[in-house]
Amino acid sequence: MNTAPAFDKSFLPPMRSLLNSDYWGTVIKTYESKQYLDTVYATLDYIQEGLSEKALDPEKTKYSLPHGSIIVNLEIKDSHIYIDAPFLRIPAKYIIPLMRQVAELNFGTLVLAQIKLEGNEIHFRYDSPIELCEPFKLYRVIEEICIQADANDDVFIEKFGAERYAVMQVEPFSQERVNLAYEKFRAYLQDAIQYHEYFITRRFDSFGWDAYYIAFTKIDYFMRPQGFLKSEIEKAVKELNANAPFNEKILRGRKNADKLLEISKAKFTESMYQSKQFISEKPSYHLSNIQNYLAKTFEDSKEEIEKKDYIGAALTILSGFYGLMYYYVIPQDIHESINEGLQNASNLEWEAAAVILRETCEKIEKKSS
Repeated sequence: MNTAPAFDKSFLPPMRSLLNSDYWGTVIKTYESKQYLDTVYATLDYIQEGLSEKALDPEKTKYSLPHGSIIVNLEIKDSHIYIDAPFLRIPAKYIIPLMRQVAELNFGTLVLAQIKLEGNEIHFRYDSPIELCEPFKLYRVIEEICIQADANDDVFIEKFGAERYAVMQVEPFSQERVNLAYEKFRAYLQDAIQYHEYFITRRFDSFGWDAYYIAFTKIDYFMRPQGFLKSEIEKAVKELNANAPFNEKILRGRKNADKLLEISKAKFTESMYQSKQFISEKPSYHLSNIQNYLAKTFEDSKEEIEKKDYIGAALTILSGFYGLMYYYVIPQDIHESINEGLQNASNLEWEAAAVILRETCEKIEKKSS
């Protein structure tokens, strides 16, 4: 425990945004010119280049867009736009408890779309007059449906025995990758527990938070789990960032690490795949956004280095870097810089690791667009 955590470069390519960002100016111009039908097409092409041409009919009024475990159906009819994403089928005995969960989403999480029950099926739904489909709102409702479907389908299947409406379009990992991912998954969690216990002996109890945060976000970086495991990692990260007493958050981190270690390899394997998506699951961050996100990391780590608090500095930067890659899609060059810094600091004594990580911070801090 006298060295910084090991770094393992992910076997997956860096996430890249599917957004056709340069096209947003065209989207706005069509809406401001009151060309509302063209605005819908332009918004689709902003989401993914050429998406508007993938209609099911020559009139370009119907679209069926697969994303993970759902298919988003979009129809333009009678000057309205209708979005329907069939989600899950529910066994009759679980309809009432599951609908309580759905009500929480409808009234607490969803902003634009709504989940509706039809027989034993639940659907994400949205409709609006086409002239009221401001492009950012249209993008957000499609994004909201995709993200919330991804976030909740496996939870509902696990808790209530729900069944998927559509066959998932996924590419499972090879057995070799599954074996490696499972090995690293357990190693990161066990390392976090050992680091936490070591920090307690050194009376650095608060560093336990960093140990668990780094472990959970490192799992996401290395293997990018889907399904049930993705939901569990998201829950663990969310609880570390909850508005709660700090010691309580660290205890939750330990509890979640222990819980994750109980997952069998068979259950783990179910979450090891890449799914077909037409909308980015994470927002894009460019240089100025990244510098703002890391501003506190820059400031705190500098002070910690000056005080010779090398463990604190290394943990601060590791949490900042892994957190950045957990929440956002970042440019290739910055991704490579961070990976290089993490690799060079891997398994070094705390002081040497802190200095290298701080140098990586400074490169990003001083970088200009």
